[in-house]
This record gives sequence, C-alpha cells and structure tokens, in this order.
Amino acid sequence: MELEKVFQKKFERKKFFTSAGIGLAGYFVMKSFPFKFIKSSKLLNKDDQQKVKVHINSLAVSRKNR
Repeated sequence: MELEKVFQKKFERKKFFTSAGIGLAGYFVMKSFPFKFIKSSKLLNKDDQQKVKVHINSLAVSRKNR
C-alpha cells in the first residue's frame, strides 16, 4: 500500500518536471528561432528605412508671445 503511494508520488513529480522542461524548451525555441527567419529584411536594416521629414510651414502664425 505504501509502496504504491511512493510510486504514485514519484510518477507525478516526474510528469511535472517533464512537462515543465518541455514547456521551458518550447518557450526558448519560440522566443529565438522562428521569428528571426519570418521578419522581413527591411525591418532588420533600420538604416535603409526612410526617416520622417518635417517641414515648417512658413505661412503659419508664430506662438511665441513676448
């Protein structure tokens, strides 16, 4: 009777650590591996992207009050 309880506890512990290990390994794989290859090359090279150009309207009224 006691022997069966010990085996049951060992089996539950083994299942827990197995599932925790698989989950942790899956997390690290999903975090690093597939997204490197899915991203487009434009997103990886930020220097190639166009920068935002700001033009000041010369006809606008100034807000500076002195």
